[in-house]
Amino acid sequence: MRDITLPTFILAGAPKSGSSSLWQYLRQHPEVYLPDQKELFYFDFNFEKGVEWYSEFFSGHQTEAAIGEATVWYMRWSTVPERMSELLPNVKLIFVLRNPVDRAYSNWCHEKRDGIHPFDQTFEDFLKREDRDSRTIISSGYYSEHLERFLRYFPRGQIHICFTEDLKSAPKETCKDVFDFIGVNPEFEPDLSFEDNVSWWFGSFWILRVSKAILTPFKFIFGENPIDFMWRKSRHFRSLFWRRGERPPKCSEADRETLKQEYKPHIEALETLLKRSLSQWKT
Repeated sequence: MRDITLPTFILAGAPKSGSSSLWQYLRQHPEVYLPDQKELFYFDFNFEKGVEWYSEFFSGHQTEAAIGEATVWYMRWSTVPERMSELLPNVKLIFVLRNPVDRAYSNWCHEKRDGIHPFDQTFEDFLKREDRDSRTIISSGYYSEHLERFLRYFPRGQIHICFTEDLKSAPKETCKDVFDFIGVNPEFEPDLSFEDNVSWWFGSFWILRVSKAILTPFKFIFGENPIDFMWRKSRHFRSLFWRRGERPPKCSEADRETLKQEYKPHIEALETLLKRSLSQWKT
């Protein structure tokens, strides 16, 4: 096998927790090399492509002291820690954790924009589902379980935890800690103006509801209502209902309370694991 270049650090989770912002800050550091593509999905979906395929993403590395990649779904998949430890036993792992209630709601909003969830589904409807897709969004916030899986393969000193709240309220200090952790100059100050915010949401769906009702008979012919099919398959179709500059509505207090009860034992387990109070997540 030819000489290959592999990461010295990985931003491995959690999804919808501010990883894109941190990734942009890391990319600015002159001692850090990151490929242009953010999500490589090597240790989960692309593992069968082999290490040489993976290493091609780092072929542009020159003299940078730290080489990294960011695939935030690594945190979620059970096969990743063992695969990662076998190839990269000394890799440093970074996790950004967000209030799991906010994270789950943000994840659902993101997927609704992508047509994964029906246009007429509310978050309350979603929380009542028991299928695999819904449980993936919810269980992605079981941080203690995911971290314990990594701790079976990596020493605690190779794992750095930061919090979305700190990344927003004290970005310079948070970046300094991350830079120090991966072994580059911690005094470098990145441009912190980048914000990974989606500034649009959907407008009224009344015309979709009317159209869906009219086309209901076609469901028995095609196996799916044409409106639901177009919503799921066509980004262009969904874009007809975008409203620029509008944020998603806030998660209702009832839905928040449902998730608070869901996450309470997991937050308490994380507090024990990290030896840190997370009371702000439980109020």
